[in-house]
Amino acid sequence: MFRSGLAVVGAAVLCASGCGDGVAERKARAAVCSGRADIHATIARLRATPAARVRNAKVTEEVQSILADVASMRKQVSSLSGTERRLLWTGTATFEALAAQLDLGRPEGFDWEANPIGNMRSLNETLEGMVHKTLSKIDC
Repeated sequence: MFRSGLAVVGAAVLCASGCGDGVAERKARAAVCSGRADIHATIARLRATPAARVRNAKVTEEVQSILADVASMRKQVSSLSGTERRLLWTGTATFEALAAQLDLGRPEGFDWEANPIGNMRSLNETLEGMVHKTLSKIDC
């Protein structure tokens, strides 16, 4: 009886020190996957926007939404471990650095309406390339 009671206490201690980590890690992974799905959906919306409907404010809003998703994904780093943690940290940091380098998301940064077909094609290709290069290695 004493041994089984000790085993139960031991299991409870082990679970208290490690079981919650699995839950937090699953929640973080789900949040990251949700963010990545949101980014893909936003890129799809941008790609589907007809040239006649391209508006600077709307494009900027969509790009800022992507940047917000990436920032939200980055907040999950501390809940992950090992390779996932490294991939998420480097992926989000690289994405944010590329976005800053390209000056994406600044309302006055670019006139999307000036050449909507060429500009939107270029934007979509850039965003898709950035996602592929930085976030596609994260397993969802």
